Amino acid sequence: IAFVLMLINEHKVVEKVNNEMELIAVGNEECSCEDESGFILNKIEEWAGSDEKQFLKQGISVQEVAESIKVGKRVLSTFINRHYNMNFNTWINTLRMEEVCKYLKEDYSFTEIAEMTGFTDLSSMSKIFKKMKGMTLTDYRKQHV
Repeated sequence: IAFVLMLINEHKVVEKVNNEMELIAVGNEECSCEDESGFILNKIEEWAGSDEKQFLKQGISVQEVAESIKVGKRVLSTFINRHYNMNFNTWINTLRMEEVCKYLKEDYSFTEIAEMTGFTDLSSMSKIFKKMKGMTLTDYRKQHV
């Protein structure tokens, strides 16, 4: 029985490694995988552009997004790093900033906007906004209302 269990488990490990290697190859620059890269880009753009706007969920992780678009976590992370020239968290914050800018044109408080766009608090949203947009929330609102 132990021998059979060992063989079953060994097969699962080998299968998992093979699947991971296939996924890593998709994100590998040396691989001429334009079709796969296009596929991943389409999946990412569909996810980011969906009405659900899952990127507004507080604490969203690369694992959750990868599972949602059905690619490996490392593949997604590598693709975002190479294609968008930023890490996962910066990419998510970039998507959120687009929403923040939309809400700033409406009559929401800054705290409400932070809550609606997945930030842990107003302070973190303000810091990221200033870093990405080069101005404060108040200045942006004054210029765009």
